[in-house]
Amino acid sequence: MKFVKRKEVDNKIVKEIAEQLGLFPEIAALLVMRGADSVEKAWEFLNPDINSLSSPDELSGITKASDIIKEKIKQNQTIVIYGDYDCDGIGAVAILYLTLKHLNASVKFYVPQRHSEGYGLNKQAIETIYKEHQPKLIITVDCGIASVDEVDFAKSLGMEVIITDHHESDGELPDAVILNPLLDGCSTPYCGAGVALKLVEKLAGREFAVGLLDICAISTVADVVPLIKDNRVIVKYGLEMLSKGQCRLGLRKLMEKAGIKRGERITSADIAYKIAPRLNAAGRLDSASKSVRLLIEEDMTAINLLAEELDMQNKERQDILNEVYEDALEQLKSYDLSRNLIIILKSENWEEGVVGIAASKIVEEFGRPSILFTEKEGILKGSARSVDGVNIYEILCQTKELLIKYGGHCMAAGMSLKKENFDKFLCLTNKYIQENASKECFEKKIVYDLQIDLSQVKKDFIDSVLSLEPFGCHNPRPVFISKTADMNFQPINSHPHIKAKGGRLSLFGFNLRFALPILNSPAEKYLCYTVNKVINKNSESLKAYIKDFHIRQAYIDKEYLFARYLEKFILKGAKKPALKRSPKEKFNFGLIYVAFTNRAFNDFINEHSDIETLFFNSVVKNPYNSIILSPDTDFDFTYYNKIVFLERPPIGYVELIRQNFFGDIEMAKDRPSFQIEYSYSEKKLREDYIFISNSLKGLSFTNIKSLYEHASVLGYKGGLAAFCISFYIFYQLELIIINNNGTIDVYNFKTDLKKSEINNLVLAGEIC
Repeated sequence: MKFVKRKEVDNKIVKEIAEQLGLFPEIAALLVMRGADSVEKAWEFLNPDINSLSSPDELSGITKASDIIKEKIKQNQTIVIYGDYDCDGIGAVAILYLTLKHLNASVKFYVPQRHSEGYGLNKQAIETIYKEHQPKLIITVDCGIASVDEVDFAKSLGMEVIITDHHESDGELPDAVILNPLLDGCSTPYCGAGVALKLVEKLAGREFAVGLLDICAISTVADVVPLIKDNRVIVKYGLEMLSKGQCRLGLRKLMEKAGIKRGERITSADIAYKIAPRLNAAGRLDSASKSVRLLIEEDMTAINLLAEELDMQNKERQDILNEVYEDALEQLKSYDLSRNLIIILKSENWEEGVVGIAASKIVEEFGRPSILFTEKEGILKGSARSVDGVNIYEILCQTKELLIKYGGHCMAAGMSLKKENFDKFLCLTNKYIQENASKECFEKKIVYDLQIDLSQVKKDFIDSVLSLEPFGCHNPRPVFISKTADMNFQPINSHPHIKAKGGRLSLFGFNLRFALPILNSPAEKYLCYTVNKVINKNSESLKAYIKDFHIRQAYIDKEYLFARYLEKFILKGAKKPALKRSPKEKFNFGLIYVAFTNRAFNDFINEHSDIETLFFNSVVKNPYNSIILSPDTDFDFTYYNKIVFLERPPIGYVELIRQNFFGDIEMAKDRPSFQIEYSYSEKKLREDYIFISNSLKGLSFTNIKSLYEHASVLGYKGGLAAFCISFYIFYQLELIIINNNGTIDVYNFKTDLKKSEINNLVLAGEIC
């Protein structure tokens, strides 16, 4: 795992900004990293001003579009707004609908069904709109830039078309009035709702447009467009409206359903994880029209019903998403990630509306670009997510001869193809990545902003960091690293999370319970984290959230490592599906070294400084070339090509691994040397047997260290190593049984100590 600094900065500029604006030097450096590289730019960044919004006339077609719309309103001719079914499209439809209603237009809206119609304009929808409303004008929002044939069809029926979009064109433009910031080189990369808002400003003035920033802020954050220029102003003011409750009634109710309390400070994270998913849920499972109605509705009875329905659909979406994700993980058990640099999976049972989110989760866990396809009547419809350095849209352009339809951008895209082209598509896609991407794209790394002393992280510093909000695309939440040695992390209840206190600062590590012995060891470690302040009523708490940690030398208690090694003698497991190996390609990841002692681990990494270091387990399942110290019993070797044991492992442990591993295994000759002082005697074994029988029988067994700590409380006098030797000898002799429910049973019968492999190794002096 590598820590990569986001950007090097000019210290002279940093010093000038810090002195002129009275900032911490670290905050000035963060501003420079985000492009605010002068005193004036830094001031503007910290003080977004509604009056600094750019003129709508930056969009070249906006005057003509405004004139057409005003003429249709004057003639009382019907206008139909045609949107997209995601949060951006929903917001854009609502913004334009509310404006046209304000201008007394005869206006309707249409949002296509994701499942039956798909993204963008389609001729069947245009025909339906024409038959039902006979409009003289269709205005697209968040779509339409690639709809050449569909626009011609609409015009053949006597309708004019205005396209407002923010996506890239793949060539020929539709014959329509077009508003698209990409075509005009606008300074702000608006989302679809942002483009609609500029049209609103042209139609109804800035003051009216500002009243719609609550909706536009949600769309801007949800669509992950860069939070620069106008977008930063939109989100800043929109968040203030949401926080103060000065927003649409439907949004107030939806926030209540999301557990956001009235008057609570709303952040871009609240939009991304609480508000936007509920607005998106309807379009993923049913019709996004109800989300639009929530945003434009004034009647509280209707609002309550719509908010309740969206909240229920969001829960349903989460359940369906979990099913898709778990099924994808099951398929990945037989997928060769060491040689395939992209994950492409398909199923006829997956819900189309959630595969994009599932693909995002796959990318996060495996560090590979991912495409998940749903299958229906021989057609595969897919959603793709990528990693930095791999342009997924570019890949689709290179394989377009296989595709029925595609669109998107460098990090996310959608496409469809015939089922019979799936294997060829996978092959060509993987080949293109092999030839054009660099190895570094797939290596585990964390981009950080600054290295600071942990003692600096106090209230004033965190307040200054939060002054950089709203965070999002192009303004990520700052990431810090700090070097530390002495920590005292504790588990949080039964969760896989841990917590430590550092003065007023609380440090949290999610899914890092397995790493407690490492984090609490005396080893010098680098913590990588973000900071925040949580306000509850009249109190506030300072928090740091650990993203990862880095240790180059291990100093873990040798008795604890010895106990973990002994555990490997008694493991049992079940066989998993065979892994389908792919041909060897340009990048061949998948080599893992295994050490059981600090010495073997440290000696190896001293000679191989560029290798990934793992301790016990890993949150990420990507098979980088790595070394792992004392792997957990559930560590998954499946995705690796080769295992090299630096110290001789128990034979039974290797046999267990072979049940689920289909690569090569290289064995060391010498057993690990833990340098444990242990005086062997049968008398000592008998004493331990009596203690375990009298004191531990019937207790639940979670792990040997916890059992030892409990035994010590009950009066056990020996050390951890002695306890483990006795316990595991008795386990091998079946004098101790751990039941299916996890409880310990102890049996009394005559047996031969030589039947225990551990006993024989101890006697021979091979493991202690």
